[in-house]
Amino acid sequence: MIKNIKVEITIKDIQLDRYHRIPVLPTSIQYTNGDTTAKSFKIVDLGDIEAPDGKSIDSFGWSSEFPAQYDPGYVVISQAGLKKPLDYKNLFEGIKARKAPVQVICPVMGINKTMYIASFVPEFKGMGDIYYAISFRELVTVKPRKLTVAGTAPKKGKKAPSERSKLPEKPKPKTYTVVQGDSLTKIAKKLKLSNWRSDLYEPNKGVIGQNPDRIKPGQVLKL
Repeated sequence: MIKNIKVEITIKDIQLDRYHRIPVLPTSIQYTNGDTTAKSFKIVDLGDIEAPDGKSIDSFGWSSEFPAQYDPGYVVISQAGLKKPLDYKNLFEGIKARKAPVQVICPVMGINKTMYIASFVPEFKGMGDIYYAISFRELVTVKPRKLTVAGTAPKKGKKAPSERSKLPEKPKPKTYTVVQGDSLTKIAKKLKLSNWRSDLYEPNKGVIGQNPDRIKPGQVLKL
């Protein structure tokens, strides 16, 4: 325990809305306030310069133990509230496995941050105690923003697309000249006609003859 200072550490499992007090306080706590990050720029005649561009995330951790026996000399919670060492181990391993966000609360250090368990390393020792090292990292949530892209304003004197009149449709051809390799079905497909017999053969029976499969290059068909 840090000398002459009452330290309490509470971990809140945000997903399950449960609070867990650390039973044996560590002799030391490592807290790193994220360093300021910078961007580098190269400027002619000046060389490389840097400008602040944010900060790295905070980290927090300690080493302690989960005792097998209650001892009011160093256990800071009540005997009734003390869990078995394996229960503590399973608890923190479960939070880490779920990647669950936790609220790390340490009033004496002014810490009340949303973090996640970055590492949890248990070590079994005699008498059933479990020693462990745990570290947390600050949880930063990024919310995507929906951007609306405005349309390009029309140039002066020009109409917006919605105001422009539609281009006139191309006039449909009135005749078709048969080329080598054509058939009535191919011609109908090429001209997007719905039925080769009614749209091509019947109006041109006098040109084609009795057999619709025997059309000749150069024949001019009415459409």
